[in-house]
Amino acid sequence: MPQSAVKLLFASSHSALAADLEAWLQETAEQVQITGISLDSNEFGHCLAVLYDLGAGPVYTSRVWFHTQHWGLEEEANAELLKLSPAKCRLIAIGSNKYGHCLCVVAET
Repeated sequence: MPQSAVKLLFASSHSALAADLEAWLQETAEQVQITGISLDSNEFGHCLAVLYDLGAGPVYTSRVWFHTQHWGLEEEANAELLKLSPAKCRLIAIGSNKYGHCLCVVAET
């Protein structure tokens, strides 16, 4: 039976969160299988929780977007998701604060 664990990432900006997440995904490539993600945002930043199982898994990539309007976030995300194809986007999380909305997608490559 696989051993489950959680990785918590916190950053005061979405771009720092994106860099931290991508670095962790590269560090753990083919060593974990991600089973879920959750994102919470407040005035101090964004906290991403990644639930995963230890053991052989795929290589992952991620994208993190931030926008002050939900419609703008949708447009930006959809435009960039077209570029990820044929990656399998399976995990999504969103957090909002008084500044806007942060969206995170993790995909298998």
